[in-house]
Amino acid sequence: MPYWPIYLHSIGFDLRQIGWLTAVALGVKVVAPLFWGYWADRSCRYTVTLVATLLTSGTFVLFFFNSDFQSLLWVTALYHFCNSGPMALVEVTTLEAVAGQGDAYGKIRRWGSVGFIVTSFGVGWLLDQTQPTLLLPIILGWLLAGVLLAIVMPKTAKSDSTTTHVVLSPWYHPSAGWFYWATMAMQFSHGAYYGFMSLHLQQHDFSRTAIGLLWTLGVVAEIVMMSHAPWLLNRLGVVPALSVSLLMAVLRWSMYALPPLWPLLVAGQLLHAFTFAAFHIAAVRWIYDHADPASRATAQAWYASLSYGVGGSLGLATAGYLFAETGASSLFLTMALVAALGWLASRRVGSHSKRKALGSNHSGSG
Repeated sequence: MPYWPIYLHSIGFDLRQIGWLTAVALGVKVVAPLFWGYWADRSCRYTVTLVATLLTSGTFVLFFFNSDFQSLLWVTALYHFCNSGPMALVEVTTLEAVAGQGDAYGKIRRWGSVGFIVTSFGVGWLLDQTQPTLLLPIILGWLLAGVLLAIVMPKTAKSDSTTTHVVLSPWYHPSAGWFYWATMAMQFSHGAYYGFMSLHLQQHDFSRTAIGLLWTLGVVAEIVMMSHAPWLLNRLGVVPALSVSLLMAVLRWSMYALPPLWPLLVAGQLLHAFTFAAFHIAAVRWIYDHADPASRATAQAWYASLSYGVGGSLGLATAGYLFAETGASSLFLTMALVAALGWLASRRVGSHSKRKALGSNHSGSG
């Protein structure tokens, strides 16, 4: 993620094209997760996960043979359609496997963050020594490793086709709608960070190694939070944790709107503990607690579709336009405003949840 825009820039794409190529990656995830989640809930989740990882690796190979804008749009869409499947399905399998074990989910999920540290720091150093095109074989290697790991994942039983599936969709209950608005706003606000933070720092003469170190710092903070997220959720509650995380996003993007000085950048990266880790774990917990057991994969798919798909793609497309037209300062101030709107939505989740617990009318379903 930190170096994909740099790779695209190195093969001749301008800022607007990079914005669209990164946006289509998340735009596909508006519909793709629902396809994988629906299929998994009505068949064998293990099999669907393995198929998705195989297709993800196979379609990524196409990046080696396409470098013009129109071709890459299609390849990017196809790749991310496949790649949108494994994560949501693995999340559900993990949550079910560690149900009742307190902080086990965070301790498992943090290993994804460890992997991110290894690649963000290591790849930053490698790209300083070589060329950005080295990114392609590195990513392919990790994807192939993912296939091998999918094979040894816990196997899940095939769903009973006669089971009633009560899906936690945005119109399921007012709290669900406000919850998805809050998650969309959070991911929208991250569009500037994921899409253009590296280019912004590079334009201010930060080396790729320095950029990698900053990304690594953010993920270290993320790992610490994932290790202690159960304490935070027990102390604050799930919905208040969502609200606090959105407030931290407002602060973080406001800091990035200032000139990029090391103290501000370090402080902002530490806030990644809230804007990603605490927020994600609280969101996944909220969905797991309120979704019908027979439709958990589909419920996670709605989260991926609306937050990372709709929110993320619109955020990236908007970030590409604002970064090119108005610069980084206006871009990050806009994202701070969006995060503030997300905080208002999260407050509505809390008020609705207090009046009526989700799923109480469906306790016998499935």
